[in-house]
Amino acid sequence: MKNIKLLFTTLLFIGLAFNSCDVIEEPFTFVVQGCDICEDFEFDTPNNTIKKVLLEEYTGHKCGNCPRAAEKAQELKNSYGDQLIVLSVHAGFFASTFTGNYEADYTTEAGNDWDSNFGNSAAGNPNGMVNRIGFTQSTHILQDSQWGQKIDDELAKDPEYGLQVKASYDDEQGIICIN
Repeated sequence: MKNIKLLFTTLLFIGLAFNSCDVIEEPFTFVVQGCDICEDFEFDTPNNTIKKVLLEEYTGHKCGNCPRAAEKAQELKNSYGDQLIVLSVHAGFFASTFTGNYEADYTTEAGNDWDSNFGNSAAGNPNGMVNRIGFTQSTHILQDSQWGQKIDDELAKDPEYGLQVKASYDDEQGIICIN
């Protein structure tokens, strides 16, 4: 019985290996490493790390209470400055522009996927998530009155990672350099 399971597992992995290849068609994108166009760049030592927190605000055109939540998100952004990244996600029933006269549709495929995965609009907009914490325990959906405390809690923690990025663009060559 063990031999049959081993054989089946081996065949499955071999089958997946051959089916996982992808054909890339033109135009090809080339990654240039160590070229003369990109300037060498040295990063600062990581002792200047700035902790950042992500607030995802779920909203929509037809949501009557969402403007209040957007004002709260802006108030928090003004308080925390660069430490807070606010992302407004238009998704779900209240974001639908199929009925009504709307000049713009702010929904995206990614936003709809997140909403479907996290269940925010099903919980009733406006709401949001801070750093997507608690998703596995179903405690991730927060009302706007809870955002400030959750952001404070997250900023009080030591950063887990440090990330530094520098990007430049060469107009003549049309090359983006990212360090």
